[in-house]
Amino acid sequence: MARKKNVLRWSAFVLLAGLGAGAQAQPKYSYTCRVGSQVITGEFEPYECRNVEIRVLNPDGSLNHVIAPQKTELERERDRQAEIERQHQEEARRNQERSDRALLEHYPTVEELIAEKNAALGSRERLVERAQTDLDDLRKEREKLDSEAEFYKNHQMPVGLQRKLEISDDLQRKQAKLIADLRAGMQGLAEHYDAQIKRWHELMERSPRSSSAVAAPGGRAPDANDRVADRR
Repeated sequence: MARKKNVLRWSAFVLLAGLGAGAQAQPKYSYTCRVGSQVITGEFEPYECRNVEIRVLNPDGSLNHVIAPQKTELERERDRQAEIERQHQEEARRNQERSDRALLEHYPTVEELIAEKNAALGSRERLVERAQTDLDDLRKEREKLDSEAEFYKNHQMPVGLQRKLEISDDLQRKQAKLIADLRAGMQGLAEHYDAQIKRWHELMERSPRSSSAVAAPGGRAPDANDRVADRR
């Protein structure tokens, strides 16, 4: 019985000695920072150092690593805005890629794009011409009304004639606005197609097979269809 107690005591002693040795083997770091003109040092990260850089030192005083300061609310908000902007730019890049792919697939040759532009502008131009004809007719009608109104320079103009003059003015204003809107739409449409044509050429120049020296299948010169296939 006494021997068993001695064994237990010896085992406990060995365990405690091992734990003590392990604790002594752990290095003891120190944390130091400078807040203004004051240097703060502690065994743990000092709360006063939360907004400044903290230097973690080894037991011999050498530098182990540096802890960056906590970011302020303004800095965190700036980071959030930067991340949002990065996401927007990434989405814009993906949208541009999809748009470029659709452009090349829909218009294998730039001639097709130019032909569509001319057809669209021609259709709008015919609308403008019809609207201009209607405006000219309104102006001719107004000239007749003005001639009739000449008889009433020194007399009271009839209410009906006065009303016709007012209606004529209103119709001409609306027709002139319609023509202006149509022409503005034509300008926007032309700019849209011009941008598409410019982008089409840019994409062709970037194509690895844009050089005419590279033969297409069958020994012919490469065309836009070949380049679209390459991009796929």
